[in-house]
Amino acid sequence: MTNTFEFFAGLTSFIIVVVILKIFLFGSMKNAVQERSSSYRSSLNEAEDMLQQAEKQAEIWLSKKNGLSKELDEIRQKAKSDSERLFNDAVNGAKNEAERIIKDASSEAENLREALRHTLQSDLVDRVADKAEKLIRQSVKDEDVERNVVENMLTRMGAHNA
Repeated sequence: MTNTFEFFAGLTSFIIVVVILKIFLFGSMKNAVQERSSSYRSSLNEAEDMLQQAEKQAEIWLSKKNGLSKELDEIRQKAKSDSERLFNDAVNGAKNEAERIIKDASSEAENLREALRHTLQSDLVDRVADKAEKLIRQSVKDEDVERNVVENMLTRMGAHNA
């Protein structure tokens, strides 16, 4: 019986301890565990909300980045086409200016050639006229000399005959 009594006494003490613990400790422990669980759940929900917001923000930034990449590509393309257009305009402008300069230079060269030809013709005419005048004067002098000689001879012959 001692064993049975000890067994029932131990069982009774255990039940009393469990009841006392349930009354005083399990309620407050249960409340503390529930509060902690609620706090963890709240923190977990906040973390999940923050994760969702971060994922949404990452998607927004990624789409903005892709949009910026596209915009950057468009800007590069526009800049490239603008630079090619400006280069072609500059080349065409330079070609037109060179053609105009060549045309002006050709025209001026032609004018100078014409002026030089006119000057050379004028100089040639003047030289020919001077040469002709000299020749005429010389020829006139020769005729005068001959006439003078003939007159002189005639006068001498006439003086001898007379």
